[in-house]
Amino acid sequence: MTISGSGFTGTLGTTSCAARVHETITCTATYTPSGTDLPGNYTFSAAFSGDSNYASSASTQTNNFAINSATSSTSVITSGPTTYGSR
Repeated sequence: MTISGSGFTGTLGTTSCAARVHETITCTATYTPSGTDLPGNYTFSAAFSGDSNYASSASTQTNNFAINSATSSTSVITSGPTTYGSR
């Protein structure tokens, strides 16, 4: 089983799969984004070459993975009198 994609610059970890004989195979691969991945939709696909228990298959679904922008906020906390500006 291979999991691959396009348009991103991070890395996909090793694909691991598990199933009992003649049941659905579940495969995973962890994606680690790089600092240059941009927010947006990306396409991942999976392909299995087949074995003695399962027929070969492939799946490509456009825009099935999204990277979203992070949000941030800044707070200032003081424990004493604070003066803003000057007089």
